[in-house]
Amino acid sequence: MEHPNATRIRTSWLAAMSGDPVAAGELATDDVVWSTDIRAGPGRRLDGLQACGEFALAWQELFDFTWTYDVLDACGSEHSVVLVMREHGFARSHHFDNHTLYHFTLGPDGRATHIQTYDRDRDAIIAFWEAIGPVTPRLPTTVER
Repeated sequence: MEHPNATRIRTSWLAAMSGDPVAAGELATDDVVWSTDIRAGPGRRLDGLQACGEFALAWQELFDFTWTYDVLDACGSEHSVVLVMREHGFARSHHFDNHTLYHFTLGPDGRATHIQTYDRDRDAIIAFWEAIGPVTPRLPTTVER
């Protein structure tokens, strides 16, 4: 049986990534920190729910709104949730396909205070970024509130 936090985070994550601002507020605190592995470029860190939302929109635009998350598994506890996902889409006619772990650290109210990603298909990701060329400044290395 899946922990209730795993179910809640899974549902909120998918809705938030589909553009639902209410789900985003249920998913994470206003001052959430999202640290990504190499998927979004090395060393990317986003500070704050608004910056995360702006990045997610810019990401969808880069991928011509083809970006999709398939949740393969979820594991949760009172303070933490891990989603195992396949993320994929097309940018500049190149296919991005990656298996990843998203670790959500939960605060006292059950919302994420930190999201950390861990990518599995590292060589394919590096090849993808080399193939599509430079990305517009709309996807900054660091976004701060």
